[in-house]
Amino acid sequence: MLCYIRSDRERKDVMKTWNEIMSQPGSPEERLEDFFELWMDIMSIYDAVPIMTFSPSTYCAIPNGKYQRGYVPVNTASVIKVPQSDTVTLQISNIASMINEDDANYDRIKSWAATFNTVLNKEERTVIVRRYFYHENYTRISRKCSFSVRSYYRIVGSAKKKLVEAFSLNLYDEYGSPILY
Repeated sequence: MLCYIRSDRERKDVMKTWNEIMSQPGSPEERLEDFFELWMDIMSIYDAVPIMTFSPSTYCAIPNGKYQRGYVPVNTASVIKVPQSDTVTLQISNIASMINEDDANYDRIKSWAATFNTVLNKEERTVIVRRYFYHENYTRISRKCSFSVRSYYRIVGSAKKKLVEAFSLNLYDEYGSPILY
């Protein structure tokens, strides 16, 4: 799997929240693209031991409760390693905020994975995972999965519609105003 991993500084400057993505101006499909970027950004934090993987046979998203950040701090049974800091208070504050962030990220990933696995069928999961998480182009996906180009685009469209609905990315119009039903 090839993916672009942002540095910590870039990640904090660029990473949007789910609420920001839901209410930003743009089409639901553009919001879905940003949502996948957020998902990939969260997954890239935990590159030492991934927070989530995809099953190679069913393309189901599988959260991993034993995730580990690719950089310190490392929370083990006996010791927490952190980068050097000027003060002990700053170290404790950093540890607490990272642990809270890890818990929140794991909860998000579990929730997103459950929705992803339930809403999409195997063909749709295959196409979405290969396109957005493995960054493969449509010709390679259609060749590997024995889809015609027409079927590929039909499956992508169906999957996107289902995901937009499931992740509530259609609650705001293209200007970012709430849609009143």
